[in-house]
Amino acid sequence: MRDQTAPTTHAGLRSIWERTGAAPISWGVCEVPGWGLQLPVDRVLGEMNQLGFRSTELGSIGYLPEDPVALCAVLARHELSLTGGFVALALHAEAQVEETRRRAIEAADLLSAGGASS
Repeated sequence: MRDQTAPTTHAGLRSIWERTGAAPISWGVCEVPGWGLQLPVDRVLGEMNQLGFRSTELGSIGYLPEDPVALCAVLARHELSLTGGFVALALHAEAQVEETRRRAIEAADLLSAGGASS
């Protein structure tokens, strides 16, 4: 479990661990097909927690659950919150405008449902 004794800088200010998030890409989880070994979700999130992180980004779409209830459950199981995410979109391709818009909205909805906020 997380080290609850992580120091704060001054009374009332959050510690570095409260202000720093992790990302699945730091464990090699990547959206590029054939990138390599994709570690299991529970291992990655568990190690984030053990290192003292309190938040993570979403990672590549499809790595963490896309169902909001399941996403919140896996984050809660590892005492993590969702802070944001990366979504690869082809913004330069006019022929893909509608698909790009749909994917952006789906990602934003998932982030919101998972607890990320602006």
